[in-house]
Amino acid sequence: RLPAQAALVSLDDAATLQRLAHSPTGAPGDAERIAPLRAGHPAYVIYTSGSTGRPKGVVVKHAAAANLFAWVESTFAMGPSDRVLFTTSLSFDLSVYDIFGLLWSGGSVHVARSEEVRDPARLLDLLKSGITFWDSAPAVFSQLVPHLHGGAPSPWLRLAFFSGDWIPLELPDAVRRAFPNCEVVALGGAPMPVTLEGPDGRQPLAPGRAHALPAGAVLRLGTLEAGARSYLAVR
Repeated sequence: RLPAQAALVSLDDAATLQRLAHSPTGAPGDAERIAPLRAGHPAYVIYTSGSTGRPKGVVVKHAAAANLFAWVESTFAMGPSDRVLFTTSLSFDLSVYDIFGLLWSGGSVHVARSEEVRDPARLLDLLKSGITFWDSAPAVFSQLVPHLHGGAPSPWLRLAFFSGDWIPLELPDAVRRAFPNCEVVALGGAPMPVTLEGPDGRQPLAPGRAHALPAGAVLRLGTLEAGARSYLAVR
């Protein structure tokens, strides 16, 4: 909840639009802020689900978010031609990348209306209209699967991130049948990337079958970059 003294600014208000039109187009510097902004400063706080007890607030710094943006851009060639279909809540941390990460790379964000999010058929129509990137928990996309049959494959979607929960074994193949150019990526607990790595390096997951870790393999839960902090919960 916002504090009582917080000012409400409507971006559609004519006076606000006029002020924005005369504002500088570059990024603000420290001289324009109340205090200098540093990479180690908190960007936001997200609370755990509370499955082990009381929910705990985790502070995410600006540097950690920037590391995620840079990793996705360099690993998956995210750029100005990419467009995400935004379906998640602003209070869910997937929204951090979907909005700021796409804009970081010069891409665009298509915000689905609440009635579209509740209608799988309408959401699928949007997904086939030039969207190149999908990012959600597996359950959200699973609602679209019954509507994938019978339609012509779409060439647009090239990348799908699934995270936050287990991925049904049939989901990746269902995505690939409807979107043949799509790479399906499991990120585990977002926004931390998960890579399946064995003795010979990274091992892609082949379509059509379940996977077990081979002998000697290491499940690497991302890389702790500068500015990031790792939390280990022990019961």
